[in-house]
Amino acid sequence: MKFSRKIEFVSLSIALLFTFLVEVSGSWPGTDQPPPIRDDFNALVDFTKIPPAPVRSNETLCPETDTYCNFACTGCVNGDITVCPNPRDWGLTFDDGPTTFTIDLLNYLKPRGLKITFFVVGSRVAESPEILKMAYDLGHEIGVHTWSHPYLTTQSNEQIIAELQWTAEIIKATIGVIPAYMRPPFGDVDDRVRNIASQLGYKVVIWDRDTKDWTFTKDLSFDFNWIKGNFTEWVQEKPTTGHISLQHDLYNQTASQGPKVVPIVLGANYTIKSVASCIGDNDPYQRKKVLNNPPKNNFTSVSQDQPTLTTVIQESTMMTTNLPVSTQTFYVTNVANNQRNFLNYLVMTVNIYVFVHSVIINSM
Repeated sequence: MKFSRKIEFVSLSIALLFTFLVEVSGSWPGTDQPPPIRDDFNALVDFTKIPPAPVRSNETLCPETDTYCNFACTGCVNGDITVCPNPRDWGLTFDDGPTTFTIDLLNYLKPRGLKITFFVVGSRVAESPEILKMAYDLGHEIGVHTWSHPYLTTQSNEQIIAELQWTAEIIKATIGVIPAYMRPPFGDVDDRVRNIASQLGYKVVIWDRDTKDWTFTKDLSFDFNWIKGNFTEWVQEKPTTGHISLQHDLYNQTASQGPKVVPIVLGANYTIKSVASCIGDNDPYQRKKVLNNPPKNNFTSVSQDQPTLTTVIQESTMMTTNLPVSTQTFYVTNVANNQRNFLNYLVMTVNIYVFVHSVIINSM
């Protein structure tokens, strides 16, 4: 009995150690940090074709005349996907993941055979690649939602490209595909951002039904019952088109609203779909579905009966010597930080083991 318990806690320590390794391994920009500009990414875009929309100095400052169709400022759309054409289709979308809160949502959707769209933040994919793979393997659509979630019209052309392509690269490294759809954070898109996104192969997706669940972090009076109330009102409206709704899986409070609104939508005889599916696109990804030289990702297999959080050890697929000097400098700094973090995590793991082990010994 004593030996068995010791084995269990040795296993626990090893599991904790490898969990920390997952978080610090790899050569990706930091969480919610602007990614470095890369020449190879910039080479994908013809800068002479980009409309000369001014870079906004502040996201709250909108031009007096909306010359370049800014959705965040005036609700202007220019070729953006905002609705499902079929009046009885509903595009259910969640932004800002993947997070551990995404898992419960996936567990709810799977037995009901529902497929939706997740617009993911690149730096959070770096934190939880196994959850992204879980969502993709279950048949959900994955879209780009930038690396660090900035207001894109406040970014330079090069910064916009970096935000999109770093995210595409980590998605490709995780699930082997590049999305064909992107959603601008805060709906902040103008013709300059649209042009860059289009040149990179993305269709821009907005929404026509906003739950405003994201406001709860700033508005203490926000009542999550409003979300169910909004859906109840929306499904009672006489539809001329289908809808695309906006929700978030960054927080438990927001992700947990998914299971509450799905019955409302289905009960009103709507069909829940991913965005690509609701507009008739059967392949929401760019180029080949399988890479010629896919990265080596050792994902723990996920049970098809009950998806659970697993651990992934992701090997870096980049060679820094082939990158621009500015990016190489970033990587050197990032690797040094990772090494320090690893040592801290290693010490923490040992301390946890010693503490738990002493508790067990004393309790015997």
